[in-house]
Amino acid sequence: MKVRPAKKFIDVSAKCSVEGMAYGQCILKNYATISKDSCQAEFSSFKSCVQKQMSGKKW
Repeated sequence: MKVRPAKKFIDVSAKCSVEGMAYGQCILKNYATISKDSCQAEFSSFKSCVQKQMSGKKW
């Protein structure tokens, strides 16, 4: 059975829940005045975690 890329992303991103929650909280806190790069630090942390989890895994 072939696993879809979206399913792999969901599984991997679940391992980065702390970083994902920080990013989500930043978005929620700034939703009324959100602009490009408003939550860049939180996003970068989440992205790095996901990429680390994905390294060595085939999409």
